[in-house]
Amino acid sequence: MLAKWIAVDASNRATFDEAQKRWADLVGYDGFIVQVGGWVDTFPAKAGILGLWRNLSAYLQFMETGHAEIARQQKEMSEHVEISIASVIMHINQPDPRLLAGSAGCLRVSEVTFQPNSPPIFVALPMEIG
Repeated sequence: MLAKWIAVDASNRATFDEAQKRWADLVGYDGFIVQVGGWVDTFPAKAGILGLWRNLSAYLQFMETGHAEIARQQKEMSEHVEISIASVIMHINQPDPRLLAGSAGCLRVSEVTFQPNSPPIFVALPMEIG
């Protein structure tokens, strides 16, 4: 699974909210799982969006075929965009992330970088953080 984190400084919160509705078209793309987002700060308006894709090849296919048209319609809505992409290596007790995203009261995303040959305990420790 691939996770895409998008951090946006929006120039106009109401207009950005409306433009985000266009991304509902993602459901028509093979490999798209779910996208959720919300406001991180109210002023200046900062939004955070997390998208999940089945794998890198499905995401790249969308980037080649559909992304430009949806993004073009929204280009003027943001002042600064930062994008991070990572592989998801673990889910906690939910085989279908769409069900988790629809019912979660809180979503926690952890970014962990392991050094080569890290002992297994370093893989387990982040899972114990509550």
